[in-house]
Amino acid sequence: AAVSKTAGWGFDSLLACQDEASERLNAESKAPITAGNVLSMLIDKLKLAASAAVVVAAVGVFYGMPDVSTLVRTLIVVGGVVVAAGIALTSQGGKSAWQFALATRGEVRKVVWPTRRETIQSTMIVIVMVLVVGIYLWLLDAFSFWAIYDLALGLG
Repeated sequence: AAVSKTAGWGFDSLLACQDEASERLNAESKAPITAGNVLSMLIDKLKLAASAAVVVAAVGVFYGMPDVSTLVRTLIVVGGVVVAAGIALTSQGGKSAWQFALATRGEVRKVVWPTRRETIQSTMIVIVMVLVVGIYLWLLDAFSFWAIYDLALGLG
């Protein structure tokens, strides 16, 4: 017997897309510690530190050279960020982040986006509901004000 409510109706399984990644991560974390693993982790840490150092250096150049054009200094920072991203993407964490970004892009392509008409209808429903709730709260406030000041305190 199928567990899914959509079984047999032409729908794909609704399993979490992170299962494969979490299994891979668990397999990597259970790997025996060897000199090669330690060296690889050390190199990854050095790559990330170098990436951070490039960004810090670019920002330092930006603030350290106030007499140079703002455009040139901004381009130096942007270039530094691009170089730092390139360095970071060569690390294991950077490669994993890149794979995640590619998978996310694929998932976004699968989304059935609402049509213009559906978007307008939904927006109008939200606007109408905001107005209805606003009027309701205004009436509740006015009634409360009247009940407290006129009836209870006799100040009206």
